[in-house]
Amino acid sequence: MNRRDLGPLVPTTPRATTEASARYLTTAQIAELLQVSAKSVYRWAAGDPTFPRLKIGGTVRFPRERLLRWLRDREQGLGRPRMRKLMRSLVEPASNGRVGRA
Repeated sequence: MNRRDLGPLVPTTPRATTEASARYLTTAQIAELLQVSAKSVYRWAAGDPTFPRLKIGGTVRFPRERLLRWLRDREQGLGRPRMRKLMRSLVEPASNGRVGRA
């Protein structure tokens, strides 16, 4: 069976981030933003009961605004330019429809 046989079942272009999906982040998105492994994100979520997460069945998502607030509350050295740039990129969605840095 080739791709043409599947018709509309196989998307030919990447999905655009919708408003609903931008409210919740995946583990991979958080890992990319913080430049850590997905395993680290899972470990933090499991080890800290204050880490904001939503688990339905086997699926875990993270509420974007609550996570950003959680990160800001734990931030050290707010005067560091690199940290300000990272936090700004987390708060202001990129113009290309993706969450985080462009």
